Amino acid sequence: MEIRDIEGNVLYRGGDISQGTDAGALKLTSPNFQGARLRRANLRGAEMRFGDLENADLSEADLAGAKFEGGSLDDCHLDRANLHGVDFYAVYAYGASLRGADLRQAKFFGTIFDNADFSDADLRGARFAPDNTMHKTSVCGANLTSANLKDATFEAVEYDAHTRFPPGFKPEQHGFLRGER
Repeated sequence: MEIRDIEGNVLYRGGDISQGTDAGALKLTSPNFQGARLRRANLRGAEMRFGDLENADLSEADLAGAKFEGGSLDDCHLDRANLHGVDFYAVYAYGASLRGADLRQAKFFGTIFDNADFSDADLRGARFAPDNTMHKTSVCGANLTSANLKDATFEAVEYDAHTRFPPGFKPEQHGFLRGER
């Protein structure tokens, strides 16, 4: 299996990661998947450290249980992706699209999801908190209006005047801190 970017350059050459294949053993350090088309890819349980997935298309991909440490998911498309139980640690995901994504039990530690779109995302049981060096998680400008936030926990999560929440949701009562980015 080869993963190519939008210009046809080989980004990864190895085992098949197409739908139905378990890529749980896939451990990548500093992969450059910028602009890669990974729609419906099976990356269940994969681990990516300091990866560049800027503007990659992971729509409808299966990333359940995956771990992302460091790196960029800026403008990444994760619409309707299975992100159940994913760990995001010190990840920058400015402008990421997570519309309709399954983010149940996901962990967001020291992550920046500013201007991200969580429309219709399922965030039940997700946890948003600072990382172990106390870098805050931020959702400044993010769209959470139709996200399911039932049983999600928020600890010192930064938001701003442009962050949109579900009707009646009072961010300060749920662990959010008003800031300006």
